[in-house]
Amino acid sequence: MHVVHIGKSGASDSEVWAYAYEHDQIVLTINASDFLRLAKNVDLHPGLIVLRAQGLDRDEQWEWIAPVLGVLEKSEEDLVNKVVEVVGPGKFTIRKLPRTDSSHAK
Repeated sequence: MHVVHIGKSGASDSEVWAYAYEHDQIVLTINASDFLRLAKNVDLHPGLIVLRAQGLDRDEQWEWIAPVLGVLEKSEEDLVNKVVEVVGPGKFTIRKLPRTDSSHAK
């Protein structure tokens, strides 16, 4: 769902992140730095997909996302506490996203 379709147009990144968490939804964004920071500061999140490009039109975004979705569906990969970083059509990595909040580290 796009933020517009859930009534979150103009919402802060933190509000979008909280909504996704509350509804067990993965966030897909081009805003890598802010959402990676948000994901690293929680113990648990449903997952994050980051497009590492700016200025892609809707069709180009779909070109980049479709291969990721195909792999995830076939593998049934769980994205809990993981990030998918997409750098081009069919070019992506999936990795765990460790928490970086120093108050949590022991």
